[in-house]
Amino acid sequence: MNGIADTDYLVALANSRDGHHGWAMRVSEQVTEPLLACEPVLAETVFHLRNAGLVLENGRSGRALESFREWCAWARLFGHDLYR
Repeated sequence: MNGIADTDYLVALANSRDGHHGWAMRVSEQVTEPLLACEPVLAETVFHLRNAGLVLENGRSGRALESFREWCAWARLFGHDLYR
């Protein structure tokens, strides 16, 4: 499974005390491709967690996040119309 990550999911994934942590962990086990997240989502996640290291660690541990901007650039390079 692949998809787009939002702030709530990322915070729940990184914070074991979050009420949705179990759900986020179950979802993360189904993810087979890097999730897409825009820079504002990553910035919000760092703000809520008050720890950039947790966000970076999730990226290194297999739950990698790709920049939405980077993904759009690759899509344009290969001729995909994102707004069809």
